[in-house]
Amino acid sequence: MQTDPRLARAYYLKEGIRVIFKLPLEEATEALDKWVGWARCCHIPSFVKLQKSIVKHRTAILASIEHGLSNGRVESMNTKIRLTFGFKSPEALIAPAMLSLGGHKPVLPGRIQPTEKSGEPHFGGFLTVCSYRVAVGAGRCRT
Repeated sequence: MQTDPRLARAYYLKEGIRVIFKLPLEEATEALDKWVGWARCCHIPSFVKLQKSIVKHRTAILASIEHGLSNGRVESMNTKIRLTFGFKSPEALIAPAMLSLGGHKPVLPGRIQPTEKSGEPHFGGFLTVCSYRVAVGAGRCRT
């Protein structure tokens, strides 16, 4: 059984671009130019399309390598916020994002939690969830 030679080319192209982002700027510039030439002639449509994008954004890519900047954290935040996809108002989008990313840990409904000052238990979760539901327009809380 013989493997498709495009598979090996795709693997080497993928690994080549990963290495470029770890190189110093001068070496990365030269390696990126070689990589673009290789990708242009590889006959794999995805890599041909990728090299066109790299040529178009070459200056920004090299600036990213030079300064060690990435948009990885922003993309991570966007992924977390996408969990709220489908809400119909900005408030409904913001409330769950703040709940999951804001660091506040509300008391769950029906759980007994000690108060910070006295150490005595209290039922704070119901009010927290009611406030959240009202804030996002999800309806009234039933008592």
